[in-house]
Amino acid sequence: QRTQTPADEKLRTALANMRYTSATKVDIAFLQSKVAGKPTAAKIMDKEFQNISIITRLNVHKDKYNRIGAIQFTEETGQELTVFYSDDKLSASENNGRASGKSFLLHNSVPVLCNATQLLWSASPSSNDKQIPPTLSLCKGMPIMIRTNSATELCITKGQEGTVYAWTEGTGPHGKRVFEVLFVSLIRPLSEVRVPGLPSNVVLVVCSSNTVICSLLDDTTVKLSYTQVEVIINFSMTDFASQGKTYPYNPVNLNNCRTHQSYYTALSQTAIAEGTLLLPALSNFCASLVDMHKIQGGCSGHLQQEFRELEMLDDITLQMYDGMLPVTVLGETQYSLIHSFQDYIGTEYTPPNMDTKLMWSVVDPFIMSSSMKTKPDSHLPELPSISLKKSSTIWNITTMKPAEKHKGHTSDTFDSKQAAMDKRAARSIAPNMPAGCEWSNNSCAYDAVLFILYNMWRSDDTQYSIEYMELHNQWLDMATASFRRHMLGEYSLEEVRDYIRRALHHEYPSDFVFGRNTSVKALMMQLLCCGDTFSSDTYLCQCGQSTPISMQQCCVVVPHSTAPLGWTTLQQFFNNTHSIPISTPESMCISCKRNAPRCTVYNMSPPVILMAVAFIETPPDESITLDTSNGLVCYKIVGIIYFGNNHFMARYIDHDNIIWFNNGMIQK
Repeated sequence: QRTQTPADEKLRTALANMRYTSATKVDIAFLQSKVAGKPTAAKIMDKEFQNISIITRLNVHKDKYNRIGAIQFTEETGQELTVFYSDDKLSASENNGRASGKSFLLHNSVPVLCNATQLLWSASPSSNDKQIPPTLSLCKGMPIMIRTNSATELCITKGQEGTVYAWTEGTGPHGKRVFEVLFVSLIRPLSEVRVPGLPSNVVLVVCSSNTVICSLLDDTTVKLSYTQVEVIINFSMTDFASQGKTYPYNPVNLNNCRTHQSYYTALSQTAIAEGTLLLPALSNFCASLVDMHKIQGGCSGHLQQEFRELEMLDDITLQMYDGMLPVTVLGETQYSLIHSFQDYIGTEYTPPNMDTKLMWSVVDPFIMSSSMKTKPDSHLPELPSISLKKSSTIWNITTMKPAEKHKGHTSDTFDSKQAAMDKRAARSIAPNMPAGCEWSNNSCAYDAVLFILYNMWRSDDTQYSIEYMELHNQWLDMATASFRRHMLGEYSLEEVRDYIRRALHHEYPSDFVFGRNTSVKALMMQLLCCGDTFSSDTYLCQCGQSTPISMQQCCVVVPHSTAPLGWTTLQQFFNNTHSIPISTPESMCISCKRNAPRCTVYNMSPPVILMAVAFIETPPDESITLDTSNGLVCYKIVGIIYFGNNHFMARYIDHDNIIWFNNGMIQK
């Protein structure tokens, strides 16, 4: 809606006030002016309201409106109603349906007796718990609503509106007409639907069997198996069914709306004030349509609290998306998240766009329930000792105790008490003992990567901070800044991990889904992507002619075949990539017509390189010499990440050649 009239503004204001049970006299006067029969109101007989569904509160009123609408539709179109019957059987159940002391013992697939069948067929759709009509009286072009989610890709979803296009029929076991297939022409589907052999937006709905509980006239309930097409006539719908819909013309019956939420739901489906029409009650045309007691007086305390929490969560989400919040603002539940946000910004803060009716103050404070705070267990498990064989004569194996862990609870967030404990632990950890993260919510890829990058950075934070910054990578810069704040005791390493994890999720929501597994390679492709070219592949001929093939900015190397040259170590692989003989049409030199070898040139020497050697059994080299544009550079192995059973683990090698193992999931 791009334009707004003064009447539209009044309707919007009335709805906003009605949402908080705070309608004013002006709002009520405006609603009264929309009552049918008033000079300022529209008329139900206007052509704009023809075949428009009336929103009402009760299902029995909906059924009555639908019966009246079906008769009127046939008179206007000159058609006759065709009645289709359901195939009913007593459901397979040994439970008794009981009401008012009466019950039926139900048996497996027993056909319903003739007299009972006639009684059930005469019942309305609201007489059973799933609103499936025992009989459907239809004609072509009649408005209907689909009541099942059978094919969402074809927009055959519960609540989708349409009209009867055609049908195929058969004869049921009772000798009555039954549906085989009903063809429905969809009204305003979310996307155009094309079924081969059918016009655009025409779909087919077939019969289905459902177990329903029917209420009979004597208050007896019986469980039946209905076989029927799951659609209903749509000259009326309940306020519940109208949610999420918008109509330019909206006739409503507010007579039986019990709460302000029901008022708000029924009236908020209107696109424009001109199309709003309040209908009188079916039983009493003189009754007042707007009960001011239901939409005035202010909302209850628990509802006000719910609205306040939603406003706070909206504001937190917006600030988190804009990167305005520190890593400490985290939460696994809405209560823990709001508590974390209030610890950071203060309890007196109110969102800038919040309605004044929800504002809190010293007199009416916004208090979160303290019972919702999680209390961490003080008994923190340790990792078991792990014995490893020496991989060389100079390497000694030492086990590492990971970050503290809640007993029986894994979370990507920590309350203030636990965070303070972790910060004290970070300050008290032995200087030479590496630090690692506790596993939480499928975080093992992040745990393994940060275990190596952080401890490598901590070994010489000044030098590595400079070298990391030279890569001009926002994610590595973020990690470096967070590492420094962790060293100062401001954040735990788990909070640093979750901050980076959420930032990646916000930037790449489909690649880094929070709470799901990701790969180490995908993570390192982001952390080690630099502003300059790391390596480039070319066809370099002896005559001096070169043909570029590709360039790579990520400091990630995936070893591949260098045939006809073989390799068994990573050093041999790098040596081979400097000149690989190739005999393909693409490698032919355009100058001398000879096959040029494929050469990989390493244009820079980054502080760290990832070797993605998955599914390769060759042992890792202790060191690798790389021939770069800056000369020969020697790289020493500092970490290894393993993958198995859908889980990553890591080893870090410090300056003293001591190997440290990290697996945040291991506990006693």
